[in-house]
Amino acid sequence: YTAIAAKMARTVHAVVNHGEPYRPFFEGVSPGGRTSL
Repeated sequence: YTAIAAKMARTVHAVVNHGEPYRPFFEGVSPGGRTSL
């Protein structure tokens, strides 16, 4: 539980500091050139 809470705290801290909306998954092309499903 401690590791999960720490990751959540880091995520919230980054979102607040950067002022960008939270995106749970990276939306982009993978290094192999294919998009994930």
